[in-house]
Formats: sequence, C-alpha cells, structure tokens
Amino acid sequence: MDHFSQKTLEELNYYVYWLIDPRTKKIFYIWKWKYNRVFEHVKCALKDAEESDKLNLIREINSNWYEVEHYIIRHNLTEIESWKVEASIIDILKFKKFNFRLWANLTNISSWHFKLEWIDKTENIESMYSAEKLNYKNIKHNLLIININKTYKTAESVYEATRKWRVINPEKANHIDYVLSEYKGVIRAIFKPSKPWIQSPFHEKTRRWFEWNEVLDKDILDLYLNKSVEKKKWAVMPIRYLYPDIN
Repeated sequence: MDHFSQKTLEELNYYVYWLIDPRTKKIFYIWKWKYNRVFEHVKCALKDAEESDKLNLIREINSNWYEVEHYIIRHNLTEIESWKVEASIIDILKFKKFNFRLWANLTNISSWHFKLEWIDKTENIESMYSAEKLNYKNIKHNLLIININKTYKTAESVYEATRKWRVINPEKANHIDYVLSEYKGVIRAIFKPSKPWIQSPFHEKTRRWFEWNEVLDKDILDLYLNKSVEKKKWAVMPIRYLYPDIN
C-alpha cells in the first residue's frame, strides 16, 4: 500500500505514525502530519538522491527485497494534539532508564515542532509545579544559577552536573557567594564554591570548575533551596548571575 483512499483522507485529519524495519521489527522513524505523508518517505528515498539516516535505511530495506511497514498510532487529531503525541512517544523510546532500545532505533532524534516536557519522577514534577517562586527582593548574596537540564542524571550526581567546565567569566565567578543548581526551573542544590575557580586543562581558558563546601546554614537553604526561578526568554547560556538590590 502506498496511499490512502480519498474517503480515508477526508476522515483522518492529523495523525501520528511510525515506520518499522521489517527485518528487525524495530521502529526507526516517528512523525506526524496528514494526507499521505506516511508514505512519502519511501517515495522520496527511491526517487531522490537526498542523504539521511532515515532515507539510507529505507534504501537498504528496499535493496534487500523488503518493504517498510507503516503504522498509524493515533489519528483524527488536531495539529497540537499530534505534536504532543509524537513528542511523548519519542521521549519514551529514548528515555535511558527504559530498555526500549530493543523496540526502536530512531533515525529522528526529537520532535522539533513541540517543546518536550520530558519524562521525570513524580517528586520532580511535584516540585516543578508547586515550588515557591524565588523572591528576587530577598536576595542577599552574589549568586550564580547554573541550569543542569542537559547534564543531570540522578540526585546523587547534581554536584558533578553543576560544577564542571563551565564557560564563565573568572572575575565574576570569584565574587560569587553561592552556586545554585537549577533543574527544570527549580533550585535543587546549593554549593559554596572554591575560590579561585579552577581552569580546565582540556578546554579554552574560559572554561572553569569549582570545588565545593556543603551548605548547611538553614537561613541560606530557606532563602534559595527548592525555589522556582523564571528563565529569561532571551537567555541562551545555562548560567545566570544574580546580585542583591540590582535585579
């Protein structure tokens, strides 16, 4: 089968689909759209010279006298609903703690249409939505907030995820009182960094890391720990400086 009938097209609306390698029975591509989009990948691979992991795999399947298997996962969706379903499936199949690698070998990394919310533990979801906002008027120290969304793995690894090889201004860093480790908008840990910060022997001069002292002062913990912080819309770097009285 290489197309839907007109009647089906009129009823389908947006849908989410995946493609399967018939030799391994593994999912290798997930997407969403409408019309006959699900069939277009094979047609493109066989007619065009464009190169990609997806298209090359389709050509390999075809050259071995097999046909790509097409599956519709959800249909009759709105466009936004289709983005969310696709993003959720990709999240599940790529989540490192789940052994879904036996099921899938995706040639697309993620959904670029929709911001993924990521799979997380229930306690992290709770803290994300229920955390009290950091009151910037109450800031009493020179702070450096480091976002660890891309480096965080477990609660035990927050320190390592926070401290190493940051592109940082050494003059600013050496005047910092506390480093706040922010994961998904919530301050998860507080460190008192060593001074001066240590220059990386492997990277350019701007990359540095710190050694730490555990913060046990209850007043400091009450001020900053488990507080939510808003990310500036223009912010690109995973670091942010906050100072008393000038925020």
